[in-house]
Amino acid sequence: MPSVWVLIILGVTCAIILSAFAGLLITTVLHYRRSRRDADLATNKPELPVIKWPSLRVGALTAEYAQSPLDAQYVAIQPRTYHDLQKSEEQLLSENRAGSTSEVPERRKAKLKFTLQYNAIEEALTVKLLQAKNLSILTGTNDVTYYVTLKILPLSHRSFQSSAVKGETDTTTFEDSFEFKIPNGELPRQNIKFTVRCFDRFSHHEIIGELRVNLCEQEPRGLSLSREVLLYREINEVQKPDRSVGEVMVSLGYLRLTEKLAVVLVRARDLQPLKSGYKPDPYADVSICHAGRYLRHKQSHTLLQECNPIFNETLTFHIPHGILHEVSIVISIRHDSGEGEDDVILGQVLLGPETTGIQFEQWNDMRLNNKPIARWHKLNAF
Repeated sequence: MPSVWVLIILGVTCAIILSAFAGLLITTVLHYRRSRRDADLATNKPELPVIKWPSLRVGALTAEYAQSPLDAQYVAIQPRTYHDLQKSEEQLLSENRAGSTSEVPERRKAKLKFTLQYNAIEEALTVKLLQAKNLSILTGTNDVTYYVTLKILPLSHRSFQSSAVKGETDTTTFEDSFEFKIPNGELPRQNIKFTVRCFDRFSHHEIIGELRVNLCEQEPRGLSLSREVLLYREINEVQKPDRSVGEVMVSLGYLRLTEKLAVVLVRARDLQPLKSGYKPDPYADVSICHAGRYLRHKQSHTLLQECNPIFNETLTFHIPHGILHEVSIVISIRHDSGEGEDDVILGQVLLGPETTGIQFEQWNDMRLNNKPIARWHKLNAF
């Protein structure tokens, strides 16, 4: 019996010794593998490049940076931050000019300053007319009174007119506000047309400049997001005839139901005498042109020896509505010499889509509005 207990005790002792030996062996192997891994990492560790930073001093550049070609010029960038979007074109232009080293003086230009702001909820565009500068460049004098008319194209809005301001200095301040109703979907397709006009002490009105702004170009500056956009744009001078030979008052009207174009010849004034020194025998000749061809023409009655004739005559033409937007009207004041085709042209004016200024405005109003309006036009020498 005692021999059995001896065998049990010997077996347990052997198991304990084997377990201890196995644990020691496992610990030794793990320690060896960890040591090998650390040795491999130390051996294969990549060397990081050493960056030598140039010495810099606050408020001054070292000789190395002063000779760098990157500082040879400044590159202008478009505004991208919210702060830059709030800057006007005038401020951006001034900053760009301040950074330039050029000493060449800039040529004086006539410019107009205004703001645009669109209310998407009310679908209303507010235009604030602030001031104009150097308008005397367009007129040659400050002894006139200026005003501006605004219109949205191609929508058939009525024209708005600013207050009239005496041009006593190079800066003309208006401070007028106008509101146009424009649907959200139509906003990117619209243009604002500014027409700068003046009149003298004799109440002679004249167009001196125009400016058009495409609203889709203002989208990057947040126009549709109800941000107020401040613009400062150059005014384009309206080409004037080399020599005026008088004026003619004309009224245009178009009746869509009957497709009839009515040209009302009211009167003419300041017609030039003939080379012989005698007063002319004037009459008006109206021609309708389309695609470079004369479609038809009519003429008024003749008045004898008159430099300021009063016609008060209406000439009507059948013009299909489909081609009305491509039709031009040529009005010629002639001297009736009694020889037909050899009649002398005293002056001529063209109204149509290819014209500008008041000639285009009256032609465009005729297409869009039913109410005819009489206007004066300068006659050009033929």
